[in-house]
Amino acid sequence: MSHARIWRGVIAQFFVGGLIAYLTAALVMGFVAEIIQITGLHTKTTEAIVALIFLISGPVYGCISAAREYRDCVREQNKQRGFCMECGYDLRESRHRCPECGTPIGARADKKV
Repeated sequence: MSHARIWRGVIAQFFVGGLIAYLTAALVMGFVAEIIQITGLHTKTTEAIVALIFLISGPVYGCISAAREYRDCVREQNKQRGFCMECGYDLRESRHRCPECGTPIGARADKKV
């Protein structure tokens, strides 16, 4: 997997994750705004807090999604090249365990964290 392909996936995941977060936040914030109106807590401060949460949620979740995508791509690349899934040590000459971290070879290849 080339670096350009990895970064295309990471950038796409950032925007998709951010969009999903914004849509979810819009739905939740609609309910929150309705509750604020019903309870009579509607002030400029609560309005600013709701807006701030809405504005921050997209980029934060986008960054989290992009980091996961990058990690998964790097792990897949390490698996294809014969590197340890935990520490990235070259395992082509190793038989049973990683000499660097002691992870059994093949034991954690399918593990998703």
